[in-house]
Amino acid sequence: MATVDSTASAAATGNRGALFNPQTYDAAEFDPATRRVLLATIEFFEARGKVALKEADHERTWYADFLEFCKRERVFATLLTPQAEAGGDPDKRWDTARICAFNEITGFYGLVYWYTWQVSILGLGPIWQSPNAAARKRAADLLEDGAIFAFGLSEKHHGADIYSTDMILEPDGSGGFIANGPKYYIGNGNEAGMVSVFGRRSDVDGPDGYVFFAADSKHPKYELIKNVVNAQSYVSNFELHAYPVREEDVLHTGKAAFHAALNTVNVGKFNLGFGSIGICEHAFYEAITHAHERVLYGKRVTDFPHVPVPHRRLCAAAGHEAVRRARHRLLPLRLRRRPALPALQPDHQDEGDNRGRARDRPALGCDRRQGVRGRHLLRDGRP
Repeated sequence: MATVDSTASAAATGNRGALFNPQTYDAAEFDPATRRVLLATIEFFEARGKVALKEADHERTWYADFLEFCKRERVFATLLTPQAEAGGDPDKRWDTARICAFNEITGFYGLVYWYTWQVSILGLGPIWQSPNAAARKRAADLLEDGAIFAFGLSEKHHGADIYSTDMILEPDGSGGFIANGPKYYIGNGNEAGMVSVFGRRSDVDGPDGYVFFAADSKHPKYELIKNVVNAQSYVSNFELHAYPVREEDVLHTGKAAFHAALNTVNVGKFNLGFGSIGICEHAFYEAITHAHERVLYGKRVTDFPHVPVPHRRLCAAAGHEAVRRARHRLLPLRLRRRPALPALQPDHQDEGDNRGRARDRPALGCDRRQGVRGRHLLRDGRP
């Protein structure tokens, strides 16, 4: 069952290519490997259908089927492994253009599917920035095995205030640490192959005491306490109890750990705009379908004679101002997606520059806010 009604699909025909439409999207701008991944993802969701997707959302069903699909099709491995860790595989690279396309597609089909992907990107951030080659190799191998990742930064009482972390590491005398402390609101914390955890040393004050390390969510000293949201996603509260952090688990120490945290958050903020665009596009189609199926005075709302034909076709909302305004917000976001893409390309940065560059980050933050406003217009309006 298709996730987009034929009426909404027809309404978008006049702007083919301007809005994402799963019935017409061909990913022609990408190489064959990327095209295969993107089109296979669309096929997966279209085969599920909107009824099944909504039921899973209402029942808060963990998306094991989506993760199994990603494992089978090597989605995360292909899209999230930098060339330096690809083992010579020409299809693997960290390419913002295709990452953003996947953001948009998963956002279109459901926030939770985008979320597990987004949180994996965050979890990988400190790892790919780390000088620890063994940890990077482990992450690349886990991606090939279909693993997801988590970013252990936030805490219940401090949020993302990394100056005040309660994750304390005591040196073990052999180059490693013993970690104790809680983390809160950590997506994928239930199944992550590697959890990038931020903490501070007990014996060093100030920024030199920060540590980023990799934890295993299946380790007996890793206590998974609960899911803090009532949703399909697993947004975890976990706690480490005398967790052994080996020297090979340490990703960053001192100021480098602080920088890795901020760089990773910057990458995540960049992705928000494209996920929001996908959500808005689906909301727009739903608004079109709702208006078309609404009958007043014996006529479909979209057939009212005083509505100009172009608006009936493209907005399909009886001249409804809220839908037109939402569309006017959405199209510029979608159309400027391509020029924004070169803003962040870790596989193409200058040598020696490990910063998470995002010169259009403010614009992408604005895109997310515009997306939220557009959804509110569609939600609150009355044809």
